[in-house]
Amino acid sequence: NVVLVNLNPAQPAGPGMQVFWNVREGKAVVNAYGLAPVASDRAYMLWMIRDGKPVPLKLFTPGDDGRAIVAAVELPTTTSGITLLAVTEESSAGATAPTMTPFLVGEVPAKGATQ
Repeated sequence: NVVLVNLNPAQPAGPGMQVFWNVREGKAVVNAYGLAPVASDRAYMLWMIRDGKPVPLKLFTPGDDGRAIVAAVELPTTTSGITLLAVTEESSAGATAPTMTPFLVGEVPAKGATQ
């Protein structure tokens, strides 16, 4: 049971991301592209919005080509209560809550829906 979540940019020509979430296993693989480089003390943070609250999932940085493949992202074994996945830029130490408005956001399909 794989759920595909496409995260779309706020700007039409901006970066993008696909999250391939194996719900049964509670693992996901992320394919990000078009990301701007970040300073050495900064990173991108993937968040899930669960029951209306942001939950940090994974910090990552892109390569020189703006791409990032992130494996073994831990996610729940249910989509219940999870409405969105989002990305912000944060300190490389991480954050417990977003410090900026997410620039990539993707809706998690309702149970049984496919994308």
